[in-house]
Amino acid sequence: HWLMLALVTFKTLTLLTQAIMYLVIEKQGSPHGWNWVYYVTTALRGSLFFAVIVLIGTGWSYMRPFLDDNTRKVLMVVLPLQVGVAIVHKLHWFFCVCALWVACRMV
Repeated sequence: HWLMLALVTFKTLTLLTQAIMYLVIEKQGSPHGWNWVYYVTTALRGSLFFAVIVLIGTGWSYMRPFLDDNTRKVLMVVLPLQVGVAIVHKLHWFFCVCALWVACRMV
């Protein structure tokens, strides 16, 4: 539970640093170091997320006898959906940044 709390905390810190970075870019034109804070918190959040998934994966064999069939089916659906959402979110962000860069270059 403490690891999940840390994951939620780093997710919150990532969103906060991203918001501050965009605010500084809007006000001053460049992030002035906030981009590195955002990159570090994003990397730590990603590492922590990977560790949580690995721990859940290894604990699956220990938890299997205690889970009923309905809970097992829910976990088998929710975990791949969560990974898929994370991948789609990163791809969406990448293509939006690329489109913005192209639009800025055309101006």
